[in-house]
Order: sequence, then structure tokens, then C-alpha cells
Amino acid sequence: MYRTLNQIAEEAMRTPAGRRVVVAGGQEPHVLEAVEEARRAGLVKAPLLVGDREKMARALTEAQLPEKEYRLFPVEDDVACGWRAVELVQAGEADFIMKGLINTQELLRPVVNQEKGLYTGRFISHVALDEIPPLGDSPRRLIVVTDAGMHPYPDLEEKRGILGNAVELLRRLGWERPSAAFLCGAELVAPKIPETVEADALAALCRSGEIPHCDGVGPISFDLAMSREIAAIKGYPCPYSGAFDILLAPNMAAGNLMQKAMLLMGGAKMAGLLLGARVPVVLTSRGSSAEEKFASLAIAVKMLEGEGW
Repeated sequence: MYRTLNQIAEEAMRTPAGRRVVVAGGQEPHVLEAVEEARRAGLVKAPLLVGDREKMARALTEAQLPEKEYRLFPVEDDVACGWRAVELVQAGEADFIMKGLINTQELLRPVVNQEKGLYTGRFISHVALDEIPPLGDSPRRLIVVTDAGMHPYPDLEEKRGILGNAVELLRRLGWERPSAAFLCGAELVAPKIPETVEADALAALCRSGEIPHCDGVGPISFDLAMSREIAAIKGYPCPYSGAFDILLAPNMAAGNLMQKAMLLMGGAKMAGLLLGARVPVVLTSRGSSAEEKFASLAIAVKMLEGEGW
């Protein structure tokens, strides 16, 4: 299994795929830097940029990138930008989408649209693959945080879909049977706290095999999930403490706060994707580095290697 985002990127570059990416909002400097690195590495070819033509051309010039290697599609605003990116995928001119300088909602709306978008009937959610530094006796490793950017208050069925996308990501990257922590404020089931009831139900679905290829534990608090030592002190018997592969947040706010705390104070690095649509959608924070955006591109290309896209 991979332990760093760079290992995934290096593996992807060993067998470059030359996929076609369309960037919605193609004037963002860090996105262009990542796309150009992916182009030179052979991961993508002839990138498509959608947005304000003047701003995109200026961004390419300022970054000293060869405009002749890019295809520019001018649009009037963010609304048209999101729809044009989706249309290019629908027309077979692009294999996947990357978010650039565009409001996230203006990209999500056309992607999830059931009539004209990339909706397939599967649940669509955001999956963050984080590279976290060593913690206690746990080495540097990769861990999924989900969903921190799309579903404000997911119910049990929606959490089942969120978990399914996270498991699929890891299995496509080589994990045979990921372990998942269904996070709550405590580890006891409390009928008046719905997320604890849902966590308990998700764990039962994993045990029964109704959610396949996953070992789930919950409800469980963040400290018990992340520290084998704390779990031992508190007398919480769990073989995955300190080694969980997936952290499923009880709601988007909790996931978002946890994700940003890991990045800003914990020294983590993040790659982010939307999964469940007809194609992967690279969706990272505007504050993400070019390195993290490149890693996200590489993971999207790796996802497209398998069947089912």
C-alpha cells in the first residue's frame, strides 16, 4: 500500500496515460502549474481550459506555459464555466474534470444534474486522501477523510454511499479491505444523538457484509480512532486504533473542521476528488499547493485505469 501521495504520483508516471482533463476556471496559477507538470509527465495531454479567455491567456503567459499545448474555451461566467466543462466530457472531448478558479457550487450543480450532468444513479461525494505525519507509533501514512465538502447532514443511507466511494478509492489504489472509523463525539450509542445510532448501524452493515470489502467501527471518538495508546488507556479494545484507513465524519462541518485542522496544524497534505459521477472530478481547496493538486490529478488518472468508468 502507498504511504505518501508522492508514491502514487510516481507510480502513475511510470505508465503515463495521456488522459484529457478539462479545467473549469482555467486561470488559477497553482492549477495550471499542476496541469503543466502532469502534461510534461505524460499523465494528461492537450489540457482543456474553460473560463475568461483573456485571464486564461494572461495566466499562461505569466506562468511561461506554451499556449499552443492548451485548448481554450471562453465563457461568460462561472455558471457557464461549470456547464461547459460538463458538456466537454459529455461530448467525449475530456476524460475528467478539475476545479480551477470557480465557485465550487457552480461546478457541482452541472455535475450532479440528473438530466444533463454526469449523474449515473450512484451517490456522489467528496473524498479527501490525506498524507499524515507519524503519530505515536504510527508511521507516515495515507488516510481518507470524508465527506468534508458536499453533504451537510447526511443520513444513514447517504453515509452508506459516502463510505462506498471511500472504499472504492482505496481498493482501486491497492487496499484489499479498508478499515473505517465512524466518528462521533463519544463511543457509546445514545438514542438522542442520531450520529451515534447511524454509526452503530453502519458498523452492523459492515459486519453483515451488506457493505462489502470494509471493516467498520462505530461510534468511535477521534482520539480512539487515531491513537492506539489512548485506546489502551481508556480500555477501548479495537485492533484498528491508530491504523484506520477511513475517517467518516458525522456531518460536513465536523469533517471540514477536522480536515483543515489536519492540514494547518497537523502538517498533513491532501488530494481531493469527487467520486460517484460518470468521471472523477478533481476538487481541492483553493489553498492547496501545486504539489497537492498534481497528486490529485495523478490519483484521478489512476482511478480511470480500472473498469467501471
